[in-house]
Amino acid sequence: VEKTFHLFADKLIVRRPLSFTTNTDVIFNISELKEIIFRTVKGRFGGPHIIIKSKRINESYRIDFNKDTLNKFNLTLTELGIKVLLENMD
Repeated sequence: VEKTFHLFADKLIVRRPLSFTTNTDVIFNISELKEIIFRTVKGRFGGPHIIIKSKRINESYRIDFNKDTLNKFNLTLTELGIKVLLENMD
C-alpha cells in the first residue's frame, strides 16, 4: 500500500500505512509551509518526489501521481497560497 496525501484547508497529512512506527501520519500545518517542490530525482531511489518544506521540518517522499492528479494537487496547493515548484516533471 502506497502513502497517501490528504489536503485540507488548514493542514496536509501524509499517511504511511504499514509503517513500523506507532505514528504513521506526518502532519504539516498549511500556515507553516514554506514551499512544495515536485522534482524528478536521479539515482537508486530516484523518480518523482514531493519535497515539503515547512518551518519545522523538511520531508521528501517518492510519489506515483499521474499528470492529472499532479495538476489538480498543484492547483489546490496554489489556491491555498502555497508556493509550488515543478522541476523536471515531464
